[in-house]
Parts: sequence; C-alpha cells; structure tokens
Amino acid sequence: MLILPLSLIKTESTIFSRKASRRRLVTQIFNVDSLIETADSRLFRSMTFPDHCLHNLLPSKRNHIMKPKAQLHPLPYSDNLT
Repeated sequence: MLILPLSLIKTESTIFSRKASRRRLVTQIFNVDSLIETADSRLFRSMTFPDHCLHNLLPSKRNHIMKPKAQLHPLPYSDNLT
C-alpha cells in the first residue's frame, strides 16, 4: 500500500479538479482542500468516542498533576556594582 503525504494528495487532487472543470466533466467545482480538512476533522472527532473501532489507537488520557512552582527568593541588593 502506497502512503502519500497529505500535501501531495491535496496538490494532485486540486490539479485533477481543475482539469475536470476545464474539460467540463463536472458541473460544480469543489474545493478539494476544504473537503479533505472536513473529512479529517470528522474522522478525528468520531475517533474520540470510546465505541469507535479506531479509538484504541489514540494515546490514553493522562491526568496532569500540576507541580508547585519553585519559590522565588529575591536577590539581595548590593550598592557595590563594580
């Protein structure tokens, strides 16, 4: 199975869409980039549900415990700056 980078897929699909429009093979011009982004966001949103088949591929949720900040002590003032 050949896996192509998303940027190459977007470029190739945009070129294909323009050629199809020029040759009047389609009546409506689609913005391929927005279609890909919409499908990608829908897939990720559906993957967040526990009953989705791809849910187990996501990293597990972690409870982040905030560490207390270090004590900031003021530096002693000195008149002797030389």
